[in-house]
Amino acid sequence: MGRKHLLLEDYLQKIPHECRNHIELLEPFKGNRTNIAFTFLCGCRAEQCLKSFLGRDRFDYCSKCKPKKCKPKITDNSLKFRSMIEGQGFVVCKICGWHAKKLTSHLRKKHHIEPEVYDGPILCELSKQRYSEQNQDNGNWIEKAKARGEDLTDYKQRMGEAVREFIMSNPDDRKRRAKVMTSVNRSDVMRKKSSDTAKKTSARRDIQLSRAARIHAWQIANPKEFYEKCINKALHAWHSIPEAELFEKVRNFPGYCFKLNQFVISDLFITQTKRKQIDICDKIRNVYLEFDGPFHFKQTPFGQLQTIQNKDYLLDEYIKTNGFVLIRVSFDQFSYRKSDYGFKKECLDRIFEILDNPIPGVYRIGTLYVVDFHKNQMESKEST
Repeated sequence: MGRKHLLLEDYLQKIPHECRNHIELLEPFKGNRTNIAFTFLCGCRAEQCLKSFLGRDRFDYCSKCKPKKCKPKITDNSLKFRSMIEGQGFVVCKICGWHAKKLTSHLRKKHHIEPEVYDGPILCELSKQRYSEQNQDNGNWIEKAKARGEDLTDYKQRMGEAVREFIMSNPDDRKRRAKVMTSVNRSDVMRKKSSDTAKKTSARRDIQLSRAARIHAWQIANPKEFYEKCINKALHAWHSIPEAELFEKVRNFPGYCFKLNQFVISDLFITQTKRKQIDICDKIRNVYLEFDGPFHFKQTPFGQLQTIQNKDYLLDEYIKTNGFVLIRVSFDQFSYRKSDYGFKKECLDRIFEILDNPIPGVYRIGTLYVVDFHKNQMESKEST
């Protein structure tokens, strides 16, 4: 019995039904060696023998065209993650709804934005956990190098110069980095870190002395500039936050007309102008209020505690001599904390009590006024 000869319909069984009408015979049919022409869905036309054509893996696009032009674009990939929990196994792009474990490359390629400016999760929890475990296994090679005693000074210098050169030579990258660092520095974590670092640095005695020496040298070398930039601005900075808060508490007190940043003149004062600035006062009723900050009680890097306390003592003498009323409030009576912001209730009650019955004299409100300054000065002189 001879071999069975296959017909054209037998060969076409291997081709999808929707593609069979795209075949054109270039010569009379003679089996699998017949030359044919086939038009793909991408529009390309191929001419080859039927045997070679049937050896293809697929018949929707040709091998010459790129898959991106011929393959249907994926618009919904959510089926891939249908068995996972959002946030745990995948994240969803808020712009287009794309599902992925990580959206970094998607945001840059599809939406042309940096991940730093995207408002939403970029990495799922499982990927975060996997990256964390990998980092723990790999470890920080810099820390390991330090533990081995290797000197990385040259490496850090070369890397710093390379990064600096790259950023400075690329205006777009400079803008991008500036925007990123601005958003990072404004975060609560970085602000707290900067604040803690500044507190530690400012508390170091060597840094305080170094700053004081530089400012003092600048003051001697540029007296006019120092006056304009420091002294003049300090004189015109007419109130601090606690002074403004205290003024708001007493400005509408019945029977008084309080004003901020007033001056009194007396020969007792040691300034050249014989003037003394008062934080809050009513010159008609001769009632004065002073908020004494930390420099009235603690030594400064410039060593001006004694000078400040001398000026306070002379103001007290001026008040007593003229029969006026002076209310001094120490800085420990004011709190900057959100939970109990403002002056203590006991402090305000005492101020209002004095204003209701203003008996001439100097009144000190606060735990820092332990001993009268003049008495303390006299005792120190006698001991010497």
